[in-house]
Amino acid sequence: MTQFVSCERCKLSSLRGRSILLVVFAVLLYPATSHAQTWTQDLPADSPSARCCFSMAYDTSQFKLVLFGGVNGTGDLDHTFVWADANWTQQDPAHSPTKRYLASMAYDAADGKVVLFGGETFISGLRATHSDTWAWNGTDWKEEHPAKSPSARSSHAMAYDSVKSEVVLFGGYDANENPLNDTWVWKGSDWKQEHPANSPPARYIPGMAYDAAAGKVVLFGGLNSKGNVFGDTWVWNGTDWKQEHPANSPLARYSAAMAYDDASGQVVLFGGMDSAGNVLGDTWVWNGTDWKQEFFEDGPVARDGAGMAFDAAEGQVVMFGGVSIDAFLSDTWVWR
Repeated sequence: MTQFVSCERCKLSSLRGRSILLVVFAVLLYPATSHAQTWTQDLPADSPSARCCFSMAYDTSQFKLVLFGGVNGTGDLDHTFVWADANWTQQDPAHSPTKRYLASMAYDAADGKVVLFGGETFISGLRATHSDTWAWNGTDWKEEHPAKSPSARSSHAMAYDSVKSEVVLFGGYDANENPLNDTWVWKGSDWKQEHPANSPPARYIPGMAYDAAAGKVVLFGGLNSKGNVFGDTWVWNGTDWKQEHPANSPLARYSAAMAYDDASGQVVLFGGMDSAGNVLGDTWVWNGTDWKQEFFEDGPVARDGAGMAFDAAEGQVVMFGGVSIDAFLSDTWVWR
């Protein structure tokens, strides 16, 4: 039986009419040091309700960040929100994917649309894992019907490879809760499975982002069916995966938030859960060869299942929601 991730512990407890399991963990307090970037909380007039395990990506054609779905204390969600001008606005599209969480989403720059794949729904104690592909054009969702497609899955990762002009999908777990390590690419109308010589071990809920400075997709961490938590770093060069061996590295974790910060030319990673089930609140940056931990006096509370994306209009990374030790979150933070 797969070890349930944070979203599933949230889901199970809420659907059984119970509060989220309260687990007391020590949260490390990091000393402050001077640095160029820090976390700042934004206080928008409107905001999505508290949730975790939703999908989030930046729509470059619309200059807006797009958020879909997730799960909270009442169950699975199918809301679509956009972030622009320091505020969240709920959309009312004519069409929409069904309620789901643990789906993945990325902006397809070649096609000018946000692409969503998979995820799962939990209804009356039963899981339904999805294999559908949807595209957001800025005003409405449209279901795509590719000739080929990855198998139904959730907890996978997606990122857009701008060198190859394609969305890259890796891993997750299937309808039988088996972790996966297959690699697929989306090129606007169809999925194609890649067969690299090397590949990360099967896992779900890894962090993944495209490192534009290096021209490679970066993957970190994740979890497998045996409860093993990974702390490895891999890069995808468009044809093959290669494991990196940096001098410094974050603690092994899964369900962390990760995005590329175009302003600094680094990948940013925040939070997640470690192998002991501790919720983490540390921030790391990847410069293409090594990880470096950032320290600051004030910042987001420890969390996992948050969403993160780079807001090109404002030149900053935006992080929303997730779940802390004892509560779903609805706060918005920017890394600037």
